[in-house]
Amino acid sequence: MNAGLNKYHFEMANIRNQNSWCHSKDKPAATEKAKDLVRMAIAKAQFLKPLKPGQLSVNHAALIIGGGLAGITAAVVGVIGSLSLWFAIHVLFGRVADMRLGPLSLPWPDLTSISLPSLLIMAVAGVLLLKRHWPLVWVLALSAALGALTLLLRGA
Repeated sequence: MNAGLNKYHFEMANIRNQNSWCHSKDKPAATEKAKDLVRMAIAKAQFLKPLKPGQLSVNHAALIIGGGLAGITAAVVGVIGSLSLWFAIHVLFGRVADMRLGPLSLPWPDLTSISLPSLLIMAVAGVLLLKRHWPLVWVLALSAALGALTLLLRGA
C-alpha cells in the first residue's frame, strides 16, 4: 500500500516501552513524561529529511580484520579464566596436587584442606560485587585487608 508517504521519514515516541511499563506506579508523572516524549518526537521530526532506497556495490577483495580480533579476544578471556580458577584453587585450599590426564596437568585440591576464612572472604566479595554493585577496587581493597587480618590473627 502506498499513500504517497516516504517510509523512511518517520520518528517514533515510544510511550509504551519508555514510559507506561516502567512508570506504571506514578500515573501523573508518566503522563507528563509521555507528553514530553511526544513533544520531543515532533521537534525532532521537523528536521528529518526524506531518504530514498538505494544500492551499494560490493568489493569482494576487501580485507576483513574482525575475525582475528575475535580470536585474540577469546584467547585473552580464556587465559584470564584459567588464571582466575588457578588462583581460586590455590587460595581456597592448603594442599593442591597435580593430576595428570594425558598431556594435561590439572590442579586437584585436597577438599579437607579448605580455608574457611578464604571461603568467607570470597563469599563476601561475591555478594558485594554481584548484589550490592560495589566498585571492584573497593572490593579488592576490602578483600586484601580481610586477608591480611586473617594472617595476623593466625600468627603467620
